[in-house]
Amino acid sequence: MHLILNDPKPWPDLKMLESREICAGALHQRHGRKISARQSLDVATAIAQGRQYFESAKGASHLTKPLLLYYGVLSLARSVIMASDVKGGETSLAEGHGLNAFQWKETLRTTGKTILDLDAEVTRGTFAELAEATKNRERGYSLYHGQYLEPMENLGTENLRADHSSQMLSLSSLIARLPDLTEAYRSTFGCPARAYPTIVYSYGEMQTDYFILNPSGDLPQREVLQERFGWPPSLHLQEQEHHHLLGNIPGLEFRISETTSTAAELEAKFPVKNDRYGFPYLVEPFETGFQLSTLSIMFAITYFAGMLVRYFPSRWAALSSHKDKDKEHSLLIRALDIIEERFPQLALDELYSTPNQEGRYRFW
Repeated sequence: MHLILNDPKPWPDLKMLESREICAGALHQRHGRKISARQSLDVATAIAQGRQYFESAKGASHLTKPLLLYYGVLSLARSVIMASDVKGGETSLAEGHGLNAFQWKETLRTTGKTILDLDAEVTRGTFAELAEATKNRERGYSLYHGQYLEPMENLGTENLRADHSSQMLSLSSLIARLPDLTEAYRSTFGCPARAYPTIVYSYGEMQTDYFILNPSGDLPQREVLQERFGWPPSLHLQEQEHHHLLGNIPGLEFRISETTSTAAELEAKFPVKNDRYGFPYLVEPFETGFQLSTLSIMFAITYFAGMLVRYFPSRWAALSSHKDKDKEHSLLIRALDIIEERFPQLALDELYSTPNQEGRYRFW
C-alpha cells in the first residue's frame, strides 16, 4: 500500500529559506512576533550549510560520504532547533553532538561483534536539543472511515536526560526501528525488525483500530508484543482476517480496538511511524523507554556512520571493499541512502510548522 505523501524534492523549499528575509517572515508567522535579523540569519545559514554538505556528500567517495552526510544532517538539525526557539540563535546552542561513542575500540576488537553492535551514550548536545525542540514528534496519517487520510501525530520522549542517568543507544536498535528498512533488516538478520506494518483506521474520537499485518509470517507472538510495547494484559489482540469495510486484508494477524483512550494515551500505547510511501508501522519503544521520532533516529544513525568513518577509516574501507563480512555494512549503507532521501523533507516539515491552541502542531 503506497500513499506517496512526502514531497520527493524538498530542496527548492529549503533553499528559499536560505534568504534571510524569507526566513524572517516564516519565523514571524510561526512565533507571532518580529524576529531579529541576527536570529533569522542564523537559521538561514544553517539551512544553507546543510544543503551544501548534502550536495558534497552526493558526489563524495565511500570514505568521506557518511561524514559529509552527518554534517549535513547536523546543520539541518541545528536549523530546526533554532527555528523552534529564536531567543538565542546559534550562540545559545549546546556544544557537542549529544551522543558520545562508547567503547568503540573494544567493540570493534571483539570477535563476533560488528559495527551494528556499537553503542553511543546520550549526552548534552544537539541530539538532546533536537528532541526537546521537536518533542520527538512523529507525523503520519490514518484512514478515516475508510475514505480519507487523516493527519495523525505522536509525541515521543522530549527530555532524553530527565533523570541524568547514562542512557545508551545501539546502532542496531536504531536501524531496527526505521520502517523503510524492515525488509533489509530481515534479509540481514533473518528475523523481523522492531517495526510492524499496521493499518490504522480511525472513527474520529469514537474508536481507533490497529490492524497488525504479518506479510512474512514471522511476527512475534502476542505475549512478546505486549511485553515490548508495554501493553496491559487487559488489552485484547483479536485474531482477524476480515474488516467489515476494508474487506479481506492479506497478512492480517491481529486487530486492536481502542475506544476509551485519549490522544496522548494512544500515542503512548501505539507509537506509529510512516515509511517513505506513507504506510504506517507500529514501532517498538527503545529498551531505555525512549520513543524517538524518525528525525531523531536518522540523526543518530548518521552520527554512528560519520564517526565510524572519521575515527576508523581503515575499518570502513575494508568493509566497503567487501573483502570481509559485509552484510551489516550493506544494511548501514541502505540506511544512509534512505536518510539522504528523507531527512531534508522531515526537517522541512519541522521548519514549516506552528503550534495550535492545544500545543500540537500543524503545517502552515
